[in-house]
Amino acid sequence: MKTGKKLPFIMVLVLFYSVFSFAQDRPKLELTIIETKINMTQAEKMGKVKVTCKPGDMIRYAVLAQNVGKGMMTEPVISDPIPTGTSYKPHSAKGSFADIVFSIDGGKVYQSWPPKYEIKDRDGKTVKKMASPDMITHIQWELKKSLAPNASKELEFQVIVK
Repeated sequence: MKTGKKLPFIMVLVLFYSVFSFAQDRPKLELTIIETKINMTQAEKMGKVKVTCKPGDMIRYAVLAQNVGKGMMTEPVISDPIPTGTSYKPHSAKGSFADIVFSIDGGKVYQSWPPKYEIKDRDGKTVKKMASPDMITHIQWELKKSLAPNASKELEFQVIVK
């Protein structure tokens, strides 16, 4: 009878160890985002004044996507919202070996450039229109290559301050 009671405990221990071992080999995506004002004044560049943004200024977002886990990350997808108070600068999104798509609905649906939306005209007919850059809410990079452990991928886009 004592052997019968110990067996379930041993099985649970083996199962826990297997799950724990598997979890250690998982990929883990870590994003680092660096914001840089592109059209800084000379005083801002020299550090004499604080960097400030006003309407019309351009900001570059560099996104570093890194697999900090121990497993291979197969074709990762990275999404980033367009910051509030800015507008996407057309054709500024970059990332080699990636399909870049855009959302105009808060990240629910993504489309290639230029995204389109539908409206009804005066006659009630559905008409497709191209979205303007200020309608872009999110950018998504669908990487076509796997990301090995400790490997990283550089992505970027630019916005214009409204």
